[in-house]
Amino acid sequence: MKKRNGIERLVAAFLDSIFLSIIVGIVILIPAVIILLDQGFDTIFNYLINPSSTETMDILTYLATGIELVFGFIYFVVVPAKSNGQTFGKKILKLKVVNEEGVNPSMMKHFIRSIQMWGNYILLPIMLLMFVDDIVYAVVAGIASVLVFIITFISGIMLLAKEDERGIHDIFADTRVVRTDYNPDQEFVQEATRLSDWATVIDPDDEIDKLDEFSEKEEPKKEKEDDDFWG
Repeated sequence: MKKRNGIERLVAAFLDSIFLSIIVGIVILIPAVIILLDQGFDTIFNYLINPSSTETMDILTYLATGIELVFGFIYFVVVPAKSNGQTFGKKILKLKVVNEEGVNPSMMKHFIRSIQMWGNYILLPIMLLMFVDDIVYAVVAGIASVLVFIITFISGIMLLAKEDERGIHDIFADTRVVRTDYNPDQEFVQEATRLSDWATVIDPDDEIDKLDEFSEKEEPKKEKEDDDFWG
């Protein structure tokens, strides 16, 4: 019987989120300190009082989101595409992403999967609305964040509840997550054996005999019904 890996996938996703957040946080900290040292730490105080009062914090916001986007792409797309379908979290939990042929998907497939997992692909273009109107940006960004959360939540339920353990991102990318010891040839043999066992249970000759027996029983009933109908 196939061992399910839904819980392991959720744990791996959590580890990936923590690991990537640490990396991005460290990278963002360096330019942030440089900018704040140049502008003065009173910039932070002014921003806390009135967030719209300083362009420096807006620059930091754009910079942080851009860095998150780049590192998210590297971590969720480039790394698994070059590392047997594994991120840091999946490697720890001994999982990997494969396509329908059982091999590491293309970089494009990994990118499609990552759109759901890394919401900044959606939120970064929305940030351009900050140049138009802060309120419009806040509303659109809020709606987008809720949608990303809902889709992610539904995918989590799907990979725990469905037999194939595929979330929305797996379906769109035509991928699935398996254990590192997964062997597509062995899976084919197991499926062929299962079908063979099923075919053995059903004896065609026996089924034909049953059909003939049923026809013999039904024929007199039909003739009697015809006689009754015509009087």
